[in-house]
Parts: sequence; structure tokens; C-alpha cells
Amino acid sequence: MVELDLTKFTEQVFACKTVEQLNEPIIDGKTLLQSAASQGFIRHCQAVIDKAKLLQEVEAVVDCRAGAAHKFWTPLFFAINSGPNGHPDVVSMLLKYKCQVNQGDADGKTALNCASEFGQDDTIELLL
Repeated sequence: MVELDLTKFTEQVFACKTVEQLNEPIIDGKTLLQSAASQGFIRHCQAVIDKAKLLQEVEAVVDCRAGAAHKFWTPLFFAINSGPNGHPDVVSMLLKYKCQVNQGDADGKTALNCASEFGQDDTIELLL
């Protein structure tokens, strides 16, 4: 797991001038939001979304897909698949910003399928 210092992370986020820069895979092949979501760092996620709001590109950021090495996951998938309990607080935040819940990954699984496999009742309730 990569430790993400909030101050350095926020500086990196706000240095991005375009949505393309914000969605560039830079941490283990993941975007800033995907990496923060996978670790459950809610404040880091909020920093990325705040920048996306300034760029008027929230949808493009919350639904950005990782590459094939990460099964084309969106930040929602990373928040769910990061362990048996996932990160329901991050899932809730992504849903608040209207992420796409019915997108499939490379295996055709949706976020709900993944949450069900882990028995994440709190996340399942959020997704329904």
C-alpha cells in the first residue's frame, strides 16, 4: 500500500490544470482518485473531486477507468475491491457525485456484483 501524505497529495491534485492531468495514471497505474479510493482516504478523494468541480469535470473523474492491468475499474470498483469490507464511506461519496454504478469491469462484473462477493452489506445497501 502506498502512503499518501495529504499535503503533498493535495499539492499534486491542485497542480493539475486539465481533467487529462487529473486522470493520468501515476500511482501504480492508478489515477489520484483511484489510488485514494482504493485506500479509503476520504479526504484525498474529496480533494480530487473538489479539483474536478473547479474544472467542471466531476463525471469524467469519478467514472475514469483504469487500464487493463486493473480490469478497467473505476474509483468505485477500487473502493469496493480493496478488502473484505471495502470503503463504504468512499462509495457513498462517489455515489453523491453520481458515479456510474452499472458499469462492468473487464470480467463483466458490476460494483454490486463485487460488493456481493465480499458480503459488504453496507455497500450493497448504498448501491441499491
